Amino acid sequence: MINLETTINQCVKNLVDFTSEKICSNIVDANNSDSLNMSEEDLQFTLRLVEASVSQALVLGYSDVEAGIKKIKKELNLS
Repeated sequence: MINLETTINQCVKNLVDFTSEKICSNIVDANNSDSLNMSEEDLQFTLRLVEASVSQALVLGYSDVEAGIKKIKKELNLS
């Protein structure tokens, strides 16, 4: 039997990682196409800030996912 909590946790982490990567990729693309005009130093700072902010949001907001997992496990009598 699969571990529901582990599976959901990994899926959420994958989604957040993909979101962070896509945001950073879009910023780099915009900067390369002159839609943005950032220096390399500003670009690197912005990318680090985005990655840190997305990670922080995951940590601070994950309690809702944990509550949902507990509710599902209880409903399915898996706890």
